[in-house]
Order: sequence, then C-alpha cells, then structure tokens
Amino acid sequence: MKFFTKRTTTFIICGLFFILAGIFQYIDQDLPSYWATVCSFYETSIFLVLIFIWGYSIKIRIIDKGIRRKLLFIAALLFFWLFIRYIKYEFTISTDRMNRYLWYLFYIPQCIVPPLALIVSLETTQDEKHPIRKWIYLILIPAFILIILILTNDFHQLAFKFKPNFENFSSDYKHGIVYYLAIGWIIIMILTHILVLIIKCSVSSCKKKTWIPISLFLICTIACILCFIYSTRSYKMPELLSFSFIIIFESCIAIGLIPSNENYEVYFSNSSISSIITDKNLNPIYGSNNLLELSKDDCKKTLEDGFIFIGENNRLSVRNISGGYIFYIEDLSHINKLLDEIKNLNEAIKEDSNLIIYENELKKKEIKIKQKNYMHDNLLIILKDDLSLTNNLLLKIKEDDTNFYKNFKEACVHLAYIKRRSNLELLLNQNEYIDFNEIILSIKEITNYLRLYGIENLLINNTKEKIKAEIGILFFEFFMDSIRLIISDIIYLIINIRNDNNKITMRLAITLKFNFDYDFNKLKSEKYKNLIDIIKEDDTYYLTFKMDIKE
Repeated sequence: MKFFTKRTTTFIICGLFFILAGIFQYIDQDLPSYWATVCSFYETSIFLVLIFIWGYSIKIRIIDKGIRRKLLFIAALLFFWLFIRYIKYEFTISTDRMNRYLWYLFYIPQCIVPPLALIVSLETTQDEKHPIRKWIYLILIPAFILIILILTNDFHQLAFKFKPNFENFSSDYKHGIVYYLAIGWIIIMILTHILVLIIKCSVSSCKKKTWIPISLFLICTIACILCFIYSTRSYKMPELLSFSFIIIFESCIAIGLIPSNENYEVYFSNSSISSIITDKNLNPIYGSNNLLELSKDDCKKTLEDGFIFIGENNRLSVRNISGGYIFYIEDLSHINKLLDEIKNLNEAIKEDSNLIIYENELKKKEIKIKQKNYMHDNLLIILKDDLSLTNNLLLKIKEDDTNFYKNFKEACVHLAYIKRRSNLELLLNQNEYIDFNEIILSIKEITNYLRLYGIENLLINNTKEKIKAEIGILFFEFFMDSIRLIISDIIYLIINIRNDNNKITMRLAITLKFNFDYDFNKLKSEKYKNLIDIIKEDDTYYLTFKMDIKE
C-alpha cells in the first residue's frame, strides 16, 4: 500500500504540472510578446522535463534490456518532437526555409514511434521458446521511406503542395498522397499496437486488468480528436499524442504487462533469502524478514575477505551493487552433508583403488609371465630342430672321441645360431622394425665359428636400412638353413648382401670339397615363397635370396 501511495502521488504531481503547462499555453496568446515568450518557454520546459523524467524512470524500472532500449528511444523521439516544435515557433519566421524543414522533422517521431510501440507490444509477453523474430524490424522500413519522402518534399511536393516559390507555405498548402499515406501508416500502427496489447493481456496473468490500457486508450483518443476538432488553446496535438503514448505504456507497466522492478521492496522483504542491502557506509537500507543479526564488523570483514562463516553451516557473502552492497547468507548444511558423504565415499574408493592397484600389478606380472612362457614355448618350437641337432652332437662328443673337436666346433655353430635367433625373436616381440645391422651381427657371429670349424668365409654388405623384423629374421634363417645342409663339405663361403631400390639380395657363393650334386631344392619351400635362385658352376653353388623390404 505504501508503494501504491508513492506511485499515485507521483502521477498526481506529474498531472498537475501537465495542467500547469496547459495553462501557460492557454494564456500566452493574450500576453505581450515578452511574457508570451516566457510562458512558451515554461510550458515547453515542463513538457520536456516530464518526458525526461519518464525516460529516466524507464531506465531504472524496466527489466528487459530490449524493451527498455526501445522505450528510451521512444522517449528521445518524443523529446525531439516537442523540442523542434519549440524551435520552429520561437526562433524561426514562418516564411523561412528552416521553418519549413523543422515542420518536416515533426514526422520523424510521428512515423517511427507507432511501429516501435508495436514491436514493444510484441516483445512484452514473448515466449522464451519462441522469441520474436528479427524480421519484425522490417516494419520500420515503410516509416523510413515516408520520412525520406517528407524531408524531400520541396523537390516533388507529394506530401504538401505549395504555391509557386513556397508563397505563404505555412497556411496556404494542400495535402498530397505521401501525407495521407503517412497518416494511414500511423493509424494502422497505433490500432495494431492496441490490438496486440489486448491479445497479450487476454493470454497473460494480467488479463483481469485488460480494461485499464483499453479505457485509457479510448480516453486519450477521444481527447485528441476533440482537441483537433475544436483547436483548443491549452493543448496541441504534439503534446497530446506524446503523453498519450506515455499514459498507455505506463498503464501496461502498472498492470504487469511490461515487466518492471516495481514492488520489489515487498518481494525482497518477503523472500526466503536471508540478505540485507546497505549503502556504501554499510548502513542497512533493506532487509529480508528472516535475516540473521549482523554487525558492521561482520560486514567489514566480509567486504575484506569476500565471505566469512557464521556458525558451521552459514556463509556470509557480499556483492557490489549500484549505490552500495548486498550481503546474503548461504545455508551450507546440505553441502556440508554432501561433503561428509563424499569424504566417506572417497575413503571407501581409496581402499578399493588400493585393491585395484594391487590387482592390476598382479595382472601385469601375470601377463609378463604369460608372455615369457609364450616366448619360451615359441622359441622351443622354432629352435626344436637345432636344439635336437646340437644335443646329438654333444652326445657324440661323449661317445666318440675321434671327432671330438669337429663335433664340438659344429655344436658351437649351432649354439651361436640358437642364441642369435633367440635375440632376434625378442626384438620381434618388442618392435615391428629392426636395424638390418642386427642381422649382419648375427651372421658375423656364425661366420666366426665357421672359421673355427675350418670354413673360410667373407662377408660383403652395403645395407644399413631399418626393415621389418620378420623379413630380417627370414634372411638370417635362409643363411643358416643353407649352411646347415652342407656344413661338413664347405671349403669356402662368400656372403654378399646388397640393397638395390629397396630390394635386399643375399647371395651365397659356396665352394665344396668335392664336385657333388646337393639337393638345395629343399630350401624352395613355402617358408621362402620360392624367392630362391640356385645356380651351379663347377664345384661352386650360388644361392640367391631376394625380397622387397617394403612388403
């Protein structure tokens, strides 16, 4: 009720000043020139101040940013209209060109305010899921076209038709088609604006108060028509139309159709939030009903630290606002309860995570053991024949001492192969590609033992690329498979390895003790994919194995 009395008092005071301006305008025509000018200044000043006050109140009260900006622009246009009217009648002569162009400028607010009012009406109760479309602003295009046509009337006279040389233009003229289009445009926009207001009111929470803006619109319309017909001295059409718009918008704000922050003091007082609004000196201005007792020291400390705790579950925080601060208390009991639950869960999770870590470590160890067992079993399969052959040679060493050194040296060759082949298998399990030098080192170790065995040999190599481990192992196995067939009959061995355009070729030149025919076709198996060429010249065999290292 206190707020209602304050608002009513404001309306009454503004209404009294509006009447006072009408009185000044009524008497200025009967006064001497000086006093008439003074009265005209006072009446215009009152109208302009009232519009300015209304615009300032819009800036403070209206919540929606889009609606606030449009209403402020409307207030600026109304202010502009009354201001240039004052300039036209007080500072220019009715025969001046400036006087005529100031008259044309009247139609800028007249053409733009009605469509802007319509846009405001459409935005008042827009649905968040279906916001107003941007194309609605296209209704301003006809207004701009009409304004341009009126401002350029001197060139075409489609709005106002004058006598030659604009003789006595202020009183002797006729209306043209553009003028009637402008009037029709203004009437259509105003009627549409009112119709939208009625529809919006009928579907909103303020529909029981629909009669207020409708009644005020009818009253303002009748007042404007009567003043226009009887040419009243107190009020002219510019101020009547301007304040009619203001009254209609104020009625929409009063019934809640246009959202505003009016009556927020009551809402704040009755809110469930425990808070207080203070000025810059920390003096309380507004407070909610359930506010805990706060001292200035509490407020100062909160201002310094950002927040303080009052008790175990209440946190006092602060935010800067225009003209002061708002202090509010947050109940953290639910959060503290959740934090306790989270703490308990974290402890339980920590215990579970320790078990999971231990379990994962066991799984890693188990995987490593399985990998080792798999590699061991795989190596046993790969080296089965060589292990059996070496074992037989070692047994012969015990049984027959005649060939002791021969069998021992041959066993060393096979043991060197077993060691190197095992190393290559480990590399294969670790990396897809290996340096070909690993293959060369493995071959060199075998050739060292072949010399010990009595076979002279020579290794020629120009290959240093990285190749797939599987291909490298295949070259090493080809070398050993070839040697294994005729190791006891070899006199001299030349190993030539080269790389031509990413194709590695291993060529073995094997010179035998006797000119016997050996069946090297055993090497042409699926293992080497028939990539072996065998040529015999005298007592020397040439075995060639070639592969593309890109395979």
